[in-house]
Amino acid sequence: MVSAIEWYIGHRMDIINQSLGVKKDLTGLREICDEATNRGIIIVSSHDENRGLLWPGHYPSVFASASVENGSPDQLYYNKDGEINFKACGLSRHLEGPMQKFNLQGHSFAAAYVTSFIAQLMEMHQEKGYEEVCKLLLKKAS
Repeated sequence: MVSAIEWYIGHRMDIINQSLGVKKDLTGLREICDEATNRGIIIVSSHDENRGLLWPGHYPSVFASASVENGSPDQLYYNKDGEINFKACGLSRHLEGPMQKFNLQGHSFAAAYVTSFIAQLMEMHQEKGYEEVCKLLLKKAS
């Protein structure tokens, strides 16, 4: 993960979507997430408390995301009392026919939804950086 984030920094990405997590706080991972954020890159990471996959979502420089039951794909939810910053729909788009049985769900899909909300807000408002994006997300979330 550290090498991947270094690559994103080197290629000047605006947003990093990580639909994964690890079970322990790693100094190198924390440092590279902080560096990315300091360079204006937004990181969104899925956060799975049940399986203990908490990092990098636990870092203050990362937007932690998880799925919400019965969530709408058009809605972003703010979780003010928990470790997870934002929740979103954890379902993928509907697939027609027999492929629907292979359609997955969960926190990774929620991270993708949160990332898409961030991308849309950044494009509409020409904002960059953690603090600015956080303010926009809080206005959008219910």
